[in-house]
Amino acid sequence: MSSEKSLELSTRTEHGIFMLEGWSVGEEYHPVYRELIDKLIVYFRRNERLVLYFNLQLFDKRSLSYILKILGLLNVEFRKGRNITVKWGWTSNTSLMKATGKDLKELCDFSFELFEA
Repeated sequence: MSSEKSLELSTRTEHGIFMLEGWSVGEEYHPVYRELIDKLIVYFRRNERLVLYFNLQLFDKRSLSYILKILGLLNVEFRKGRNITVKWGWTSNTSLMKATGKDLKELCDFSFELFEA
């Protein structure tokens, strides 16, 4: 991850790992969320296990709406019997991200873990 303010999606689908990292403020990052949603839908056609890492420094309201949509999709897939884990990273200087993670965890039926990055 570079020091620039950017949002990066990386995947290791052979291991069931998806990672979203960086800054998510502004419309230019919306395609990254749409790409992630599309990849998740395709991934679940053939796979049963997923680990999704969120390591966001900051996000805006629109990004939150995408995050909620993703978590909703994961809840649906979990109810179908999928093994799903979300790992929500935060740094000591972004305690708001830790609090947000705790709130989001309450919306999830699957494993949702917080970790200090």
